[in-house]
Amino acid sequence: MRRATRSRSRLIRVILPAFVLMPWLAIAEYREPSEPIAALLDARPGSTLIVAPGGERAVILERPRRPSIVDLARPSLHLAGLRFDARTLTPPPSEPPGRSRPSNRPPPGSLLPPRELQGGFENPRLVALDAESVDVPFDDLPKQARLLHPMWSPDGKHLALTVVLNDRSELWVSSSNKASSMRLTSRPINSVAGWPCRWRPDSTGLLCRSVASSNAVPDRSEVPDGPMIQQHSGDPAPTRTYQGMLKSPHDEALLAHYLNVQLIDVALTGRVREVGQPGLHVSAEYSPDGRYILVKTQRPPFSYVVPLDRFAATWSVWNPRGEVVHEFAELPLAEQIPIGRDSVRTGARITAWRSDADATLYWVAAADGGDAKADADVRDELFLLAAPFNGMPVKLAQLSQRFLSVQWSGDDFAIVWDDWWENRNRRAFIYRPGTPDDPPRKLFDFSIQDAYADPGAPMMMTNASGFSVLYRSTNADTQLLLAGFGATPAGDQPFLRRFDVATEDIEVLWQSQPPHYEETVSVLSESPLRLVIQRESQQSPPAFWLHADGQASPRRLTNPPNPYPALEGVQSEMLRYQRSDGVWLTAHLYLPSGYSAEDGPLPAVLWAYPLEYRDAAEAGQVSGSPYRFPTVSLRSMVPWLTAGYVIMDNVSMPIVGEGDAQPNDTFVEQLVASAAAAIDEGVRRNIVDPNRVAIAGHSYGAFMTAHLLAYSDLFRTGIARSGAYNRSLTPFGFQREERTVWEAPDLYRRMSPFMQADKINEPLLLIHGADDENSGTHPLQSERLFAALKGLGGDARLVMLPLEGHSYLARESVLHQAAEISDWLAEHLGDTVPTETN
Repeated sequence: MRRATRSRSRLIRVILPAFVLMPWLAIAEYREPSEPIAALLDARPGSTLIVAPGGERAVILERPRRPSIVDLARPSLHLAGLRFDARTLTPPPSEPPGRSRPSNRPPPGSLLPPRELQGGFENPRLVALDAESVDVPFDDLPKQARLLHPMWSPDGKHLALTVVLNDRSELWVSSSNKASSMRLTSRPINSVAGWPCRWRPDSTGLLCRSVASSNAVPDRSEVPDGPMIQQHSGDPAPTRTYQGMLKSPHDEALLAHYLNVQLIDVALTGRVREVGQPGLHVSAEYSPDGRYILVKTQRPPFSYVVPLDRFAATWSVWNPRGEVVHEFAELPLAEQIPIGRDSVRTGARITAWRSDADATLYWVAAADGGDAKADADVRDELFLLAAPFNGMPVKLAQLSQRFLSVQWSGDDFAIVWDDWWENRNRRAFIYRPGTPDDPPRKLFDFSIQDAYADPGAPMMMTNASGFSVLYRSTNADTQLLLAGFGATPAGDQPFLRRFDVATEDIEVLWQSQPPHYEETVSVLSESPLRLVIQRESQQSPPAFWLHADGQASPRRLTNPPNPYPALEGVQSEMLRYQRSDGVWLTAHLYLPSGYSAEDGPLPAVLWAYPLEYRDAAEAGQVSGSPYRFPTVSLRSMVPWLTAGYVIMDNVSMPIVGEGDAQPNDTFVEQLVASAAAAIDEGVRRNIVDPNRVAIAGHSYGAFMTAHLLAYSDLFRTGIARSGAYNRSLTPFGFQREERTVWEAPDLYRRMSPFMQADKINEPLLLIHGADDENSGTHPLQSERLFAALKGLGGDARLVMLPLEGHSYLARESVLHQAAEISDWLAEHLGDTVPTETN
C-alpha cells in the first residue's frame, strides 16, 4: 500500500509569538498537496451539450478550469445579495453544482442552458446531430475571454453569447451554419441582476440590458454624515441572516448606479435601437408574438435587511417603442414575510408570459396573506390576462398548497404543480386555459422525498417563438413524455416514458441499463425515437451519445479523455446497511487502487450531509447509482484515495421526524446512530480501522462534523468547512428548522456545537471562505468556534481563505485547503498502512 504523501510546503514567512507553546498565527504562501491530489483537483470539469431548436445541431461547451486568485481579486461588490464584478458588470466565477438527477436538469429544448454553465464556459464547438461529422470550433471569438449566457435563437440558427473582456462585457452571436462569430454591438452589456438578453421571437435580434450612461460611480465620503439608524414598530418582521446586505446610503447609491440600465434592441445586422427610458430594469422579455415587452423595475425604498428580490418593484407592459401600455403590478417592500419554508411575499410574486399564447400574462399571488401558519383552504391563485390588458383577470387555478410551476401547451392543456414542505407533498393538475371554469383533474400526487414514487418530469420543447411548452406525443394528443431518475432499491436507472393523461397508461420508451448510467438530454424525435443521452460507467467518464431505435448501438458524439488517470484501478461499491433504529442507510464506498480484502483495515474518511425526512421508509431509499464515474469535486474526499485512505462518500445521515415529532427533536441521537452504523459496516467488512476514522463535511456537513465530535467518540478527528456552529446567530430558523430560538431555546442550545465546545475533545480542522455570502454561515461562525476551542485548550486549526465565498473557486485556495486536509489526516490518522488484525 502507498503511504500518505505529505504536502509540499513553501512558506514565505511565519510570525511566531514569544511563547512557542501558545497558539500561533501563520501568514504563509499558498501551498499545494501531493501531485496526485493536485492533478485530480486541477482536472477540467467536463463539458455540457445544448441542443438547438429543431434538433439538427448542438453546441458543446467546456466548463473552464478554476480561476486564479488574481481573478477573484478583481474589484467586486456585494450589494443586496448581488455579487458582481464592478468592471465587467457580470457575476463572478462560480463553482459548478454537483451532478444532478435528470429530473432536476432544465427541460431539453429550453433556450436556457444547464445550471452548471452559470459560472461561464469556453471553447464552444458545433456538432451536427443528423450526420456523421466531427465537431467544429466556433471561430473568431476573442481569445482568453470568459463566455457567459449561451442561448440558441428560436430558429436554431444562431447562438448568442456574452463575451467578458477585462473591463467590459459584449454581446456576440455565432452562426450555426458557418461556426463563425461576430460582435453585435460595442455597447457594454449589464448582467448585474442576471441574464442580460433575450431573443426576439422572430430570431432577428435580441433585447438586452445595456449600460445606461457614462456617469461616474458615486463617491464615498471619507467623513460620515451621521450615525446609521434602524427602527421598527408594529408587526413582527423576522428575517434570515442574509449576507451582503446594504449598509449605508452610499451602498444604496452604488446599487442604483449599477442597476440603472438602458434597454436596447440589437438586430443581427448590428443596428441598435434604444427602447424606453433608462431605469432600474432587472428583467425584460418580448411576448411570444413580439408585440409587447414585460419589464420588471426595482424602486425605492431599499432595504438593509433583505436581498434585492424582496425589494419593492413594478411590473409593466411596454410596446416595442418603449411606451408603457399597462401598469400591471406594484410590489411593496417585503421585509415582513412570516417565518416558514412555505411562507411567501404578498402580491404578484411570479409573473411571466404564457408561453403558448400570443400575448397573455400569468401571475401567482398568495391568497392566505403569504403566511404558511394561517388557516386557509386556498393558498395560492393563478391568474391570466390577455392583451390588450384592459379586461378583468381570469382566475385559472386555486391551490390548497403553494404554487411551484406551470407548463403550458394550449387552451386545452396546462399542468399546474403545487407542493407543501411541511408534509413533503407535491401534486400536478391538468387545467384547461380555454375553459377556465372547468374543474381541474389531479394528475400526480406523491411525496417530494419518495424517490421511488416520483413519476418523472414532463419533457419540454421549444416552440416557434422560442418559449418552452410541453412536449405532446406525436402518437396521441393525450400523451406526454416523462423523464425521471428511476430510483430503485438497486440504484437510479433514468427513464423516458410515454404517459397517457386520459388512461394513465405508461409505456417505457427507453431506460438506462447496467453497467452504464445514462440520462436523457434531449428528445430529437419520437417516431422513430431519437435521443441525445449522456452515458458513463465506473470506468468511462460521461460522454454524449445519439440513441436511435433500430440502431444496434448509440453513436458517440463526444469522446472525452479520462480526466482522472490517478483514480484508475480504484474500487467502488454502493453499501446498504441499517442503523440501530432500523432505518436503512446508503454510502458510496471507494477503496484505493490495489487494495485487497486480505490487506486488512485502513484509516477511513467519511463525507456526509444530513437531510431531514418525515417518513423513515423514504429516508431509507437508495440514492445514486453504483455505475457512475467517480466524481472529483470540492464536495467529496475521493482525491484522498490516492493517499491510501478508504473513502465513504455521500454517507446517509437522515434525520427523521414522523407524526407530530419534528426531525430536529432527536437530531443528535440520529446523527450519532447513522455515523456509528457506517463505521460498523466498514468494520464488519474488515475494511475500516475503527480507531482511525475522520468525519468531514461542508456547510451543514460541517455543522454535522462538529456535532459528532461533541456528542460521540467515534472519530479520531474532524474536518469542517464553511459551517455554522452557534444557532443563536440564526435565531429565526436554520436549514429546514422553522421554529425560532424563542420557541425552542433548548433545541437551539443543543444544536449549537459552539455551546458544546467543551465536549469537543478530538482535533478539529476548520476551513472557511473569508467572504462567505451564504445565509447563516458567516465567517464569524468558524472564528468564534475556534476561539472557544482555543480558550478551552482544545486542539484546533482555523484556515481562512481570502476572497472566497461559500464555495471555494480560486485554484490557489482549492489546492491550499487540500494541502491542509492532507497534513491534518496524516497527522491525526497516522500512516495509511493496513492495521494488523488478530
